[in-house]
Amino acid sequence: MNLDAIQASDRLACEHYQQGRFLQSLEQNYRTLAILGHVTASISKNSAACYSRMFEPHQAISWFTKYLDITGSQTAEDLRQHAGYHAQAGLLDQAQDIVASVPHACFEKYHDLSLHLFRKCQWQQAFETLSLGKQLGNNLWIGENRWHQLPTCARWQGQALANKKICLVGECGLGDELIFARWIPQLLQETQQVFYLTDNSLVDVFCHNWPLLGIHDPHQQYDFWLPTMDLPLALRSYDPQGQGGYIQPHADYQDKWRQVLPPGKLFAVNWTGSQNYSENYFRNIDINLLVKYLAPHGTLINVCMETPDNPPGVIDIRPFIKSWQDTLAVLSLCNRVFSSCSSVAHAAGAIGQATSVYMRPDDYFTWNSTPSGHSCLWHSSATVWRTKKIGHWQDIIDESFKHTSL
Repeated sequence: MNLDAIQASDRLACEHYQQGRFLQSLEQNYRTLAILGHVTASISKNSAACYSRMFEPHQAISWFTKYLDITGSQTAEDLRQHAGYHAQAGLLDQAQDIVASVPHACFEKYHDLSLHLFRKCQWQQAFETLSLGKQLGNNLWIGENRWHQLPTCARWQGQALANKKICLVGECGLGDELIFARWIPQLLQETQQVFYLTDNSLVDVFCHNWPLLGIHDPHQQYDFWLPTMDLPLALRSYDPQGQGGYIQPHADYQDKWRQVLPPGKLFAVNWTGSQNYSENYFRNIDINLLVKYLAPHGTLINVCMETPDNPPGVIDIRPFIKSWQDTLAVLSLCNRVFSSCSSVAHAAGAIGQATSVYMRPDDYFTWNSTPSGHSCLWHSSATVWRTKKIGHWQDIIDESFKHTSL
């Protein structure tokens, strides 16, 4: 056995994979198999990863099953990966069963189970399960910057909120802050002493919409701090339905953008999300598919802040967008928004703007309870369009425009 040749082949396969050449990586993996003469755990696992990135999740399942058979692994990481490949293939119930089979309680298990509970509209159990997972993993999605700004008071742990002074901390991504802002008015009914802590310009949007909401002051003395994703638990208000248009764009910013945007029909387009998100690869839409349908009917406006690219046929206004007040004003002045699953889609839904949201079979928790072609349960103005096969956008975009009036 030529160990040097095997190691060289493995290194080359890894290099191809890291540079996004997934077919070449897979082919190199097969060359390693030919040298060895038998399947190994690493060959199986690496082949599964390549097939996943090539949008062939059934092949990924097959190869990862070989990996599990060889190793006998029952770790949460491996079982979650196995479940993830099933979810990518649209086999969501099987994915849920695999996650449930994780033999020990951990954050990862309960986090993933909560996503399936959201899918089945079991709202209270979903929020409770998500919170349990976070507690087991001592997990917070507030980021290092916000962590260092936390007040010295205790984190809320189920105490009554009436007449208490609360530091409300924005949690997870920008889209999540927009999603959970729907519960802020209800919190302000419990106590009018609420101050919002985040590290982005959404705080200006929220304070404009709810004047009783204050901006976090490090000199304030609070009774509790509360992460925003715990709001449904704190308020015992779990059902997110019927919450469209709970944020209003700022009229001054709308006036500003009326002077900037061209006349006629306008379509805001956003075809990817944060490049820092490990799964962003699976929500990259071919923008040319949208340009083909929209260009004959109006002007396309680029609101995709996550990429430096500006494709032909799309007007790039991003250098003039300085805050979320700008973004919301632009979205509100367009005739419709077309977006992948990202913060833009949630922003459009939050202001009640007509939106087409394109997503993978195993989409985000706010969309996964809604059948493809239907209005989202979380954002009633948004229509969900879900691919049957991950990465294959053409068919679902074609289908969406059969039912979308331009």
